[in-house]
Amino acid sequence: MPVKLYMPPRIEVKPSNVLVSASSAIQQASVSIVNSGETAINILEIKKSRPEIQTQFYPEPDGRSYKLQVTLPAGFRTPMEGDRITIRTDDEDYQEIVIPVRTNPAAPRPLGMAPARPR
Repeated sequence: MPVKLYMPPRIEVKPSNVLVSASSAIQQASVSIVNSGETAINILEIKKSRPEIQTQFYPEPDGRSYKLQVTLPAGFRTPMEGDRITIRTDDEDYQEIVIPVRTNPAAPRPLGMAPARPR
């Protein structure tokens, strides 16, 4: 019986991007930067493509990984090409980690469904 072994990359970003919904409320997303290696990485800088994107990062209990909390203002929308968060580290192989921020396209209507009519 063949066995498959999954070896995660040494540094993995989960989820790999932040999707913004069509909401008029403040939105928050959590991104994990998982370090499966033996050596810790240090976050040197976080750059955002727009100042409205707010971030805070917290070290995880393992001492090698981080949690990034992203806060977007009410009504936030990305341009067509999206926005991004760039994390600069002291790691030789992962000097920059880029997290795309994109507006999630509206879910398509099921076939046969008409748009709601105003009353």
